[in-house]
Amino acid sequence: MGPLVRTLRRGLAAAAVSTLAWSCAPASPPASSPGHDHAHMQGMEMAHAAGTPEAEAMRAYGQCGKLPAGAKESCYEPVVLGVLHASGIPGAVQTLDHLAMMDRDVKRDAHVYAHAIGIAAYGAPEEVGKTFAQCTPDYQSGCYHGVIQAYFMDPRRGEAVTEASVNALCRDYRADEKDRWLQFQCAHGMGHGLTMYYDHDLPRALRGCDLVQSGFEREACYQGAFMENVVNALMPHHPAAALMHGAHAGMEHGGMEHDQGAMHHGMAMGEASGPKYKALDPKDPFYPCNTVEDRYQSACWGMQTSAILSFNGQNVAETAGLCDRAPEKWRVTCFISLGRDVSGQTLQNRTEAIRKCALADTTYQPWCHVGAATNMLNVTAKAEDGLAYCREVAGEANKSRCYQAVGEQLLVLVGNVPGREQACATAEAGYVDVCRKGARLAAQAQASAK
Repeated sequence: MGPLVRTLRRGLAAAAVSTLAWSCAPASPPASSPGHDHAHMQGMEMAHAAGTPEAEAMRAYGQCGKLPAGAKESCYEPVVLGVLHASGIPGAVQTLDHLAMMDRDVKRDAHVYAHAIGIAAYGAPEEVGKTFAQCTPDYQSGCYHGVIQAYFMDPRRGEAVTEASVNALCRDYRADEKDRWLQFQCAHGMGHGLTMYYDHDLPRALRGCDLVQSGFEREACYQGAFMENVVNALMPHHPAAALMHGAHAGMEHGGMEHDQGAMHHGMAMGEASGPKYKALDPKDPFYPCNTVEDRYQSACWGMQTSAILSFNGQNVAETAGLCDRAPEKWRVTCFISLGRDVSGQTLQNRTEAIRKCALADTTYQPWCHVGAATNMLNVTAKAEDGLAYCREVAGEANKSRCYQAVGEQLLVLVGNVPGREQACATAEAGYVDVCRKGARLAAQAQASAK
């Protein structure tokens, strides 16, 4: 049993069930801005005297709220992390809660801020499980992912990326279905971490994910890798980028004080046998999905509309048209991705999200609603938020797909049959059985009867 498994096993026993983070993707333009450095200084000045989470959020909003969207993150982030160091993860999350209520830009990118909390909260390899356990499922579980990212970038962990190490990482969450969400968060965070570990060389990170034997974890790892690829390209000042730069600096100035594992880590971070991998291509809306192998396609198309929308000015109708032109095998995935992004664009406003999904051709429109509904569920980890969206959607085809997809999410979100039964029972008359089908409740009942 490796050090990460031992520490996670101790720390995660009390951790809350978390949400599928791949459902959250950047909906904002790149964070670079002429005001970035000035905004960062403002944030640093405010971070030195952390008060209550609400007071700090209000003070930060007064200083940062009127800045351009791309400059806000570097202004707000030091404040959130100042509260983290003074009050721990709960205080930092509460500060983020207040900021998200006051500032739409923060609410839209709250998952990225949550990553920053997890990254900054991480202290040492032997404490990773304890830190992970303090995170919450808020904001698509970004805190969990940040902790795992920081662990991967820590040369002190002393483990090379091998088949044994990646399969040991999440093995304690495979036996009990109640741990399904934590299993996902662990594997998804691994995808982020591997991409950073290999200096955002996406093909190498994906090959690292290939070593994972569990199909569920392997796909979650792929999703994390593609998400990190997109986020790093579109938001170059996001916290994981700063973490990676710090890791480079640490390897350059750390001398020979670390062990062989650290040396391997330095080699992985520093190897550059060719030109740096091109993450995205503004001139090719289907890149990199049209270049990767078939086993990576689902995870790639599951993130692709985030890149497309960033390059076309958040034009949903145009993006829907591009999904229509995607390879037929992946069109459904493309439209689910679009629905997720529509949910993010509208800040989970059901009426607006339904209106935007209606811009898609009727053939694939149900899948846009699937993406929107499941994202709304995943944002809060509450079944009702997905079911409420399905109730407002018009059309039998849209409703059926919506309710079945929510049921499928419940299969992972709710680790017990009575809980899934209770959630599906609140669906509209005529769609309860559709939700139950997605949640595999009939199959569970038949299995219990044998």
